Amino acid sequence: MEILTKIALAFQHGGFWMWPILGFGLVAVAIIVERTIALFSKRTVNQMNLVAAYEDNVRRGELDVVIHKAEAAKATSPVARAIAAGAVVARNFGGKEEIQGKMDEVLLHENSVLDRRVGF
Repeated sequence: MEILTKIALAFQHGGFWMWPILGFGLVAVAIIVERTIALFSKRTVNQMNLVAAYEDNVRRGELDVVIHKAEAAKATSPVARAIAAGAVVARNFGGKEEIQGKMDEVLLHENSVLDRRVGF
């Protein structure tokens, strides 16, 4: 209890500028909590297991099955969005570079979504 008294006394002696410092500190803590929740919720699924689930279908050329499965998982997984984009390009007879380019484009977008507010 004595520690709280010392903190309150230091806050009073700090004057007016302690309020903006407190406000910025609370905003910083809120951003840290929000980014922690956002980043860990995006990584709930083991991405390697998710990719392995599509691998057999891709090897057999069952691109419609891959697209259907990836569309179902799109809402929760950035990797599923990249797989769906690559499978759509492959189904439309895109070459290896075109498929890789489309998947890279989707992953760059997803990376920017994850990096939002990290600089703060």
